[in-house]
Amino acid sequence: MSIRDNKPLGMVINAAKPYEFEFIAERSIRIGELVTFETPEGKALGFVKDSRVNSKLFNDEKITNYHAAIEAKMIAGKNERDKCMVASINVLGLVDDFENNKRTMPSLPPDPGTEIYNANEEILKKIFIKDGKEWIRVGNLLRGTTDVYVNINKVASRHLAILATTGSGKSNFLALIIDRLADINGTMILFDYHGEYRYEDNKRNIHAINPHINPYHLTSDEFADMIGIRENADRQRTTLSEAFRKVKENREEKDDIWSRLLRELNTDEKNDVTVRVGEIIRMAQENLQSIFDEDIEDTLDQIRENKTNIIDMTDLNERQAIIVISHYLKRILNDRKRRSGRLSAPVLIAIEEAHAFIPSDKNDKNEAAEIISKIAREGRKFGVGLIIISQRPRKINQDVLSQMGSLAISRIIQPNDQHYIFEVTENIPNELLEHLPSLNPGEMLLTGQWITIPSLVKIEKVNEKLGGSDIDAVNEWSKKREESYDEMII
Repeated sequence: MSIRDNKPLGMVINAAKPYEFEFIAERSIRIGELVTFETPEGKALGFVKDSRVNSKLFNDEKITNYHAAIEAKMIAGKNERDKCMVASINVLGLVDDFENNKRTMPSLPPDPGTEIYNANEEILKKIFIKDGKEWIRVGNLLRGTTDVYVNINKVASRHLAILATTGSGKSNFLALIIDRLADINGTMILFDYHGEYRYEDNKRNIHAINPHINPYHLTSDEFADMIGIRENADRQRTTLSEAFRKVKENREEKDDIWSRLLRELNTDEKNDVTVRVGEIIRMAQENLQSIFDEDIEDTLDQIRENKTNIIDMTDLNERQAIIVISHYLKRILNDRKRRSGRLSAPVLIAIEEAHAFIPSDKNDKNEAAEIISKIAREGRKFGVGLIIISQRPRKINQDVLSQMGSLAISRIIQPNDQHYIFEVTENIPNELLEHLPSLNPGEMLLTGQWITIPSLVKIEKVNEKLGGSDIDAVNEWSKKREESYDEMII
């Protein structure tokens, strides 16, 4: 234990509560520092949620102009007792129980005058460094050097939301989770909307998947859903189902599925229903031709267990991406429900740009939103974990976000986003949300079931990932000009 650990930071003042209190400090205290103190029930751990410096002279109502402020500064500088450093503490629980992976809040507050200390390294290691394959290292405490581990089992069973503005490190954090999953042979399916997760060809445990679907592996209802026939349009669905059944029975024909379906419809007696179904098929052909591939293997056969399967949706528009996500997730959830299908072990589903697929506006409801919501509610029972990633929290469906048992939050600037997170989720002190704009890239607030206590963490940098970084436009322009100049000389 260092000399600094033995020296108190300050002492508790009046009006302490079992869950929060203020203390007067010897120095300015940083947001996020972890402290210890005695309570009638034993040593407890606290989190600095607010810090301020008061001055009696500067609080004087007589300071009404700049010159008076200069004089107050000169006098205050000669008076060591003028400044008063005050920190607000959020009580996290009793230290002994943290060391046993339990969280117990004291029922009695610390007495006024109780001394406050820096949480020493020995205590922090017992809290944040855990044994067992389910614990993965993600970085170190922002206000210290102690490594921080999180429980990936809690993500697989209780889900995770990664929320941060662009450039704050959310894709790096997911890449780190991918890297750690490789060490424990985890299975993930990542829907990569912007191609941010490109890796070297020899990157371990990465399996790239083209977002193609074989239409012949769909049921007639699934096919009707994908081409946009409403669920309550019974006559249209019956007409399509009959044509789809005949086309599947005669696959030896050379024409593609669209031509065969239209030919089957044309052999039936013309009526308003067949005409309308034909129009829907022609519109779907334009939207889905790049997705449907009659020669590929079944959707689930493309997935490799014990690997991170990255589905690159860069070339898809939003509607096509919704269809792909919906199809894959329905097949995955149904397969895991049977527990004897192609996916023999639990899987993690990661969805980038989640706000586009599970919008908060119920009028924007889509097929992907329905199945994602179902997985958020029921996936834990069948071994389907969910990770949603977004820079626009308030645009995410409230019911889905509320199901996320763990959170990783970085730089969130908009107050509306901050308040939305606070209202929808649990275990986040409102004071901490107000400080989110001050976090630097790679710094995150981790909270929820996957970590022992809410903590500010410096996330480890992943170097293997090729996509997702900001473009160096100036450097690329310079290279292009040099290439053009060389071509002119030649």
